[in-house]
Order: sequence, then structure tokens, then C-alpha cells
Amino acid sequence: MSTLPQFWWQAARFRARWWLLLLYRLTRFSVASFTLLLPILGAISGDPAVAVSALWICLAVGLCFHVFAYISNDVCDLPIDRRQPLRAEYPIVQGIISPKTALAIALVQIPAAFALAALHGANAASYAALCTAFVAMAAYNIWGKRCPVPIFMDLLQGVSWGALALWGAFILGSEFSAGLNCLFANIVVYILFINGIHGCVRDFANDVRCGARTTASFLGATLDAAGDRKSVV
Repeated sequence: MSTLPQFWWQAARFRARWWLLLLYRLTRFSVASFTLLLPILGAISGDPAVAVSALWICLAVGLCFHVFAYISNDVCDLPIDRRQPLRAEYPIVQGIISPKTALAIALVQIPAAFALAALHGANAASYAALCTAFVAMAAYNIWGKRCPVPIFMDLLQGVSWGALALWGAFILGSEFSAGLNCLFANIVVYILFINGIHGCVRDFANDVRCGARTTASFLGATLDAAGDRKSVV
């Protein structure tokens, strides 16, 4: 009988690890550090001596945005991701979590983020920046691989991430400055390259098979006879 409590304890630990791994993969937590960094960069660009309490708000809202951005992207790109081996372990691709449930989890992050911002005393500029971040990301996720000129959508995604950094500055009462403008421009260009070039090349073969419109194909990338290596014409 003494082994029964031990069995239940081990079973509970197994289930806890399973759920943690599920959440880790569902939310793409492995890359959350980049998302969380952006509002903090915005905050300290306006006030290097920012209070710790303000940084916690930046982290909380940044996490809401991260969950929304990645889960909604996985829902929108599900038909493409199902044919991509690199996405095979995603819970939505495996069918562990339904697209409707995943979308609900993503959408609830929007009111959560705005509520957190309101608790910190958000102003009009910060609301505008946060709204821009969510709307631009939603537009990219929906039309990013369907737009006739996909590089515009990659640019729009860059604006979304950049707006998140602006929110971090505006929530503390900062205004536009040369440093903040430079930060925003650098984020937009970085995302444009990392998503429009690196990401497109990584997923190029599968995107071509699925008929997706990407910056790589728009700029002339093609598949060779083997069907997996890329070249530019």
C-alpha cells in the first residue's frame, strides 16, 4: 500500500511536466525573451531610471502580446504548418488543442493587455501604440502569406513589434525623441530582415508547395531540381 501514494505523486509530476511542455510549445516561450525585451527597451529609452513596478507592467503586457502574436499566427498558418516538419511538435498541428480553443486563448490576451495598461494609468499615446501593435500583428497573421506584395506585410509586422516598444515608452509618459525614433526604426528593419529573408528562406520549400506568397519568392527565389535547395534568379 505504501507504493500507492508514490505512484500518484509520480503521475501528478508527469502530468504537470506534460502541461508545462504543452504551454511552452503552444506559446513559443523559447523566443519570448525577444518580445519581453521590446517594451523594456522602450521604457528605458525614455527614462533610464525606470521604476521596477513599471518594468513588471512591461513584462506582463509584453507576455500578453507574445501569446497573441504567436498563437494567432499558428492558427492562421495551420494549413501550411501541417506540412512543415519543423512545426510537427506544435500542439495545434498535432490536434492536441483545437484552432478555436487556441484562437480564444490568443484573443483574450487583447483585453488583458489593455486592462493591465489601464491599471498602470495608460495615456492616449500608449493606447494608440498598443492598439497599433495588436492590429498590425493581426493583419500580418491573416494576410502575411496571401498579400500580392508580401514585403509590405513583413514591414507591417516590423511596425507591430516596433509599436510594442513605443508603448513601453509612452506608458511612462515619454514622448517621441531621436533615441526612441531610432529604436523604432531599428526594430522595424530587424524584423523585416529576420522574417522577410531568414524566415522565408528557412520555410521556402514548404511555402512553395503550399502556394504561400512570401518575400523570398517575390524577390525571385526558386527551388532547384531536388525541390529543397534555394536559388535566386
